[in-house]
Amino acid sequence: MVLRLRIPSIDWAGRGARCVRHARPSEKEDPWFDTSQYDEVLGVCNGSDIYEGPCPVRDYCLRFACVNNESAGVWGGMLPHDRHKLRQEAKADGIPLKEVEWEWHPPTEPDAPEEEILAAAADEEDDQP
Repeated sequence: MVLRLRIPSIDWAGRGARCVRHARPSEKEDPWFDTSQYDEVLGVCNGSDIYEGPCPVRDYCLRFACVNNESAGVWGGMLPHDRHKLRQEAKADGIPLKEVEWEWHPPTEPDAPEEEILAAAADEEDDQP
């Protein structure tokens, strides 16, 4: 994540974000950043047997994460490696991150371990203004 947000956070609870009501992080665990719980929290974001349809703020959440380089955890219903790929595509197209129309797609299996993806995202952050 960047030290200074490129786009602002919103009142997630006030806008109906499911993550706020579903699973609260604790000192011992945060389900949104625990790879063993990704399937469950992806269901919260993207719809599941419990939730019909996607979270009402999923699109903004994805934009927030991509523009602000949230490199870990589930954001906008996508996994770190999928968001990293979106950022790489935008960077290759030369589009400023704030202007990208971030498009959600279903989660995929990572091509590399999460640690490598996080390291690549950190390197990428160094290249951004």
